[in-house]
Amino acid sequence: DRMTNLITQGVKEVAFVFSPPPIVASFEKRPMGFTVAKDSELGLIHVSSSTGVARAYGIRPGAIVANIGGTEVSSLRIEHVRDMLKEVSLPVSVHFEQARGMPNTVAGMIQHVPEEEQEVVAAPKKEEPRPPPRDPNVPMVVPPPTDIELDLSQPLGIVWYPSLVVKSVKPNSQAARLGIGPGWEVLGLAGEELRDVQELEKKLEALKAEGCLGQSMMFQPAAVPATE
Repeated sequence: DRMTNLITQGVKEVAFVFSPPPIVASFEKRPMGFTVAKDSELGLIHVSSSTGVARAYGIRPGAIVANIGGTEVSSLRIEHVRDMLKEVSLPVSVHFEQARGMPNTVAGMIQHVPEEEQEVVAAPKKEEPRPPPRDPNVPMVVPPPTDIELDLSQPLGIVWYPSLVVKSVKPNSQAARLGIGPGWEVLGLAGEELRDVQELEKKLEALKAEGCLGQSMMFQPAAVPATE
């Protein structure tokens, strides 16, 4: 109905604004895995970098820090917010939001095509079922990092994101048998930190070439909903 009214009014171009749901993250220990800065123009406290626990929650640079332990921080000085993150009692819940004033906007044209000129459009391909969206009001808990012993003589069965986060795990693979799942992040291999997937792959190939097939990989498991 809204689109029909716009067409009737002669509007030919609109902008669609998409905003992802907020994230409520519960941190039980430090470091929390993110740093903050303040936007000079909008005055918003935002995440400037994220890793480890914060990244496991899905928190990325640009997310707005709206609330720390029940205290709104939008009007506070950045120094005060940083002190809060250092001194607030744990566990603490931190509320992150999409940046207001900086939405993801998609512009599009509205065109009215007479019914007799409309083309028959093929039905879209059936998409794979997606998991239900996470309730932003349910606090999430990040499990502690875990060391997992790998057998490098066998394929891991992991598809990676460039950021060293597990995108998917192949069924019946070594990773699946070890309980590794999507959203897990690699923190280190054989006691060494890694920067990206390319470095991980080079390290794995070097270890296999040296015959060092039994290796420990440090993972940060994905966040899970808190249970009472």
